[in-house]
Amino acid sequence: MSSSEKGVFLALFFLFHVFFSVNTAAASPLQQQIDTLETGKELLLNDVVIKESLTLTKPITIRANNVIMDQPLKIESDDVRIEGIHFRGKQGIVMKNVKNITLFNITFATSGEGVFIADSQNITLKQIALTGISDQLAKRKHGITILGSETILIDDAKLTSTLDGIYIEGSKYVQISNSQLQDGRYGVHSMYSEDIIVESSNISKYTTGIMVMMSKNTVFKDNLIAHQQSIHGTALTIYDSQFVTIQENELRENKTAIQLQKASNIEMLGNELIMNVIVISGMDVWDSVFSNNCLRMNVLTTASSIEGLTLAQNAYDDYDGYDLDGDYFGDSPYIATSTFGQWVLKRPSYQYFLGSSSVQLLTTLDELLLLSSQNILLDEQPKYVKNTSIEMNFKWPYFMVSVLLLGLLMTGWRKLR
Repeated sequence: MSSSEKGVFLALFFLFHVFFSVNTAAASPLQQQIDTLETGKELLLNDVVIKESLTLTKPITIRANNVIMDQPLKIESDDVRIEGIHFRGKQGIVMKNVKNITLFNITFATSGEGVFIADSQNITLKQIALTGISDQLAKRKHGITILGSETILIDDAKLTSTLDGIYIEGSKYVQISNSQLQDGRYGVHSMYSEDIIVESSNISKYTTGIMVMMSKNTVFKDNLIAHQQSIHGTALTIYDSQFVTIQENELRENKTAIQLQKASNIEMLGNELIMNVIVISGMDVWDSVFSNNCLRMNVLTTASSIEGLTLAQNAYDDYDGYDLDGDYFGDSPYIATSTFGQWVLKRPSYQYFLGSSSVQLLTTLDELLLLSSQNILLDEQPKYVKNTSIEMNFKWPYFMVSVLLLGLLMTGWRKLR
């Protein structure tokens, strides 16, 4: 063999050695273990910190105990179940074009996205907890993103300090229940989606608790949506959407409880609306009903008239009419529109004058003028609510102590005389 041939042979041998070494190092021992696991089998992980990203390409189950992952986990196979992993990298779990996936008891402490779902079906997320960053809102990512997917169940999620808690776009049959969402832009954000249900959840401290845009067939039931107190804070905003049911929720301490824009066929039934600045506002509303709701300690029912909205049989704590026939409905209509309300919209600080004698006089004159106007929002049959008596929780120990103290005071008073 000539020297030139030897040189070529050595060069090829060196290149082969380098190539073989790179490919061997590409797959981590854990990834190799996943790749060699039989379809449908379980992989148990205990007390380990995973530094590299992993990809699941076959139907398997991963059960973890005290496992931390610093890189993303990609799911590229159907019928995968993952339990008990804590993510602390910038990206959590990513799945695209898969079905029958279950994530259970997964936690995240991340500046990035927790769960990303695209073009997938039959996905269950249960006991998902994510704590984002408390830094500037613009730097945050969504807690859970759902794009072009269907039949998604999110149960018992706890999402804090995200951009949007749950962002849904172009999807259908998404159910969110028993969850706690706090701090961000929107708690639940639905765009171009349908058949979305949010129930039995607690949503607070967002710019808007729930934002619905260009969506239909949406239900919000039995939720507590509170403390949206930014300058434009709303509990619920329905924009360019139709067939929305808002039922048996408690909307408390928001700047605006319900805001409707370009909305049709909206049903608001049996809700408790407490200590909001404005209960309901809207424009371009059609065929919508606000009925059998209970309004207490709000500043204004509405700031202006809303065409296309019907008020029916609601209970208002500021209704000053009578029920002379005893049918539990007021004998005179409740007037929801007020000039003072329009002033509050322009100058929010005016709300602090509510209850003053000047505002009461303005309201009385306003009602006389409005009753002759066609542009007015009325509840023709408001529920009549009597002033409830204060309930005393009688306890014998406290009663005996009170009697004893009273006796000592009387004895001391007589001695002083």
